[in-house]
Amino acid sequence: MRVRRYESADSARCCAIINDAVALMDGLNPAARDHITASNVPERLGSDLERWTTLVVESDEGHVVGLGALDDDEIKRLYVDPIAHGLGAARALMSALEAIAQTRGLSTIRLDASPSSVGFHESLGYLVGRPASLEIGDASFHFVCMRKDLSRER
Repeated sequence: MRVRRYESADSARCCAIINDAVALMDGLNPAARDHITASNVPERLGSDLERWTTLVVESDEGHVVGLGALDDDEIKRLYVDPIAHGLGAARALMSALEAIAQTRGLSTIRLDASPSSVGFHESLGYLVGRPASLEIGDASFHFVCMRKDLSRER
């Protein structure tokens, strides 16, 4: 696995990874899945990813299998292709994003995790915060707010 900076040419592949992951993710009702995939187009996603510090992880064969972004003190858009789960892609992305946050002098970092990914983030030292939800029309999104103290990592 190799982590590198996101490039605009990665946007279509990143959209495909997100759509595949969202199909299996918990915390979303069918309307929420539809909402995400309908708005998940390369032009729109690419605009977001270019605004943030975004990284992708490539397989040993050179295929993008995951992405993650840092926006101020928040990790966003952390997705791994379901076929690459368990291969270390998410761990590599998280480590790289946390290192960037530390070089920026951040003492804490936060993220909103799907309920099924809470255990993974806890294994990286994140603390469970409050459960939260968001409603957009019929779309229902459930997640857990988490944070990590980076000052202990130095």
